[in-house]
Amino acid sequence: MNPLQEHVEKLFAGYNPTRQVRELKDEILSNLEAKVAELASIDSVSVFLILGKSSFRKKDVNIFPKIPM
Repeated sequence: MNPLQEHVEKLFAGYNPTRQVRELKDEILSNLEAKVAELASIDSVSVFLILGKSSFRKKDVNIFPKIPM
């Protein structure tokens, strides 16, 4: 069981395993996995664009990795 599955299981530990609870757990787990995949695909340039220039110094983001800054 992966950490996300373990977390969702802990969230629902006190509930009877009805069909509705299982469906809700599956939906929550699916949403968490999708968010993790989305966040894992964001590169430093995207973070720079999302958070704005004030969050980074010039040396923090090199969009041209072959060119020294």
